[in-house]
Amino acid sequence: LTTRYGLRFGVLSGSGLVAVGTILRCITTHTTAFTILSHISAICIGTAGPIAMAAPPMLAADWFPTKERTTATAIAISANSLGGLGSYLEPLIVRSPGENVTQEEIRGDIRILMYIYAGFAALLFILIALYFPSRPPTPPSISSSQEKLNFKDSIRKLLSNKAMICLLVSYSIGVGIPLVWFSVSNFSFNNLGINQDEAMWIGLLQTLSCGIMGILMGRVTDLVYGYIRGTIIVLFL
Repeated sequence: LTTRYGLRFGVLSGSGLVAVGTILRCITTHTTAFTILSHISAICIGTAGPIAMAAPPMLAADWFPTKERTTATAIAISANSLGGLGSYLEPLIVRSPGENVTQEEIRGDIRILMYIYAGFAALLFILIALYFPSRPPTPPSISSSQEKLNFKDSIRKLLSNKAMICLLVSYSIGVGIPLVWFSVSNFSFNNLGINQDEAMWIGLLQTLSCGIMGILMGRVTDLVYGYIRGTIIVLFL
């Protein structure tokens, strides 16, 4: 989408899918209907995921000069991670099951949480729709104004690039596994005697530290531009 129709169309489509997905969960709290709508919502939001991951590098390439692109990409990707902080604040809104808490009260808390998510998603979609140009008025560098390869040629070149395949595998292992664990950390800590409220603060701090370090290392990479191999070795260490 972003390659064929432009960055604006891709970002607008992704934010629209997130808005639709979050709004669907606000329709009802009836168990059966809510379960079905939650699955549809997950499909919509999941479909927007690849767009959200692809947009930052394209945005950095089109809007920033060469020595600022890594920083711009790091800020955008880290912002995506920092946005996940909201998921760890759920215990502040949704009460844990207990003797003095009824199912209706928990459903009401969940409804409020869904309204908050939908409100933020709808607001972002409106802001993007009102103003998000595909390209800057003037290209920040020569490479920004050069014609890009089409989607099929890009995929063909990437699949034949051994260095790119190694980078893809290392990124998938280094990022994919921790993200899966982070998403269920509230439950993983139960066996260690850590309750939901304590797990919330642990998850919040680990996500916050990852986001901050990502931005810092992105800036350092730009400052030592041209020494990419040495930078990667230092990061692995």
